[in-house]
Amino acid sequence: MTAARVLTRGLLTIASAATAAAGAMCAAESSGEMPATERPVAKAIDSYDAIPAPILPAFTQEASPCHVDEARLRFAPGTDLEDAEGNRLVLMPCGTPGAYNEPYALYFGIDEANLHRIVFPDMTKEGPSILMIAYNLTYEPSTKTLTSFHRGRGSGDCGSWYRWHVDLTRNNHVLVLKDQRVKGACDAYDLGGPQNWTPVWAGPPRTGD
Repeated sequence: MTAARVLTRGLLTIASAATAAAGAMCAAESSGEMPATERPVAKAIDSYDAIPAPILPAFTQEASPCHVDEARLRFAPGTDLEDAEGNRLVLMPCGTPGAYNEPYALYFGIDEANLHRIVFPDMTKEGPSILMIAYNLTYEPSTKTLTSFHRGRGSGDCGSWYRWHVDLTRNNHVLVLKDQRVKGACDAYDLGGPQNWTPVWAGPPRTGD
C-alpha cells in the first residue's frame, strides 16, 4: 500500500467536524514506542481515488445507502488500516451525517481484493444483535480499541457509547463488544464522560483486554 503513514501516537480519531469542534482529541502522545512490526499503518481516505477499488461503488453510486460526496471526505475522511500481516480494516463515512454525528461503515479483508463489510456487535433488550453503522469512531492502536459515541445533542450529555476490542487476526470475530453504555436524559450532566453512564453491557476491565 503506497503513501502510507505509521501511527506513532496513541490515538487516531475518525470523527465529524462537529465532534472535533466540540473538543475531540485528534491525537494523544504515545505512552511508549511499539516494535515496528506491531505498528498499524494508516492511510487517510480523503478522495474517491483513495477508496479501495472493490468497495468504491458503495460510496460513489448515488443510489447506494453509503453514498458520500467526494468533498465530504476532505473533512470527514475514511481510514485504511493495515497490520504487519497484511490484514486490512477500512473505516468509511456512510450515508447522511447528522448535526453532531458522522456514521461509519467498516470493512475487513486479508488483502484489498477480499475486503468485505463487517458489522458492529450490539446488545439489545432482546439479546445480542448487530449494527451496520456506528458513529464518531475512534481507534486506539496501542490497546486495539474502537469506540463509538453517538451524541444525543451537541454537548454530549446524553446518547450511546460503545467500546470494541479489535483483533485483525480473527476473521470471524474482528470486533468483540467490551462495553456499551447509554444515557437518555439530556440534562446538562455528562457524569464525567460516557464511560461512566449506565451500562447496557460491560465486559472485563480495560486492563484485561
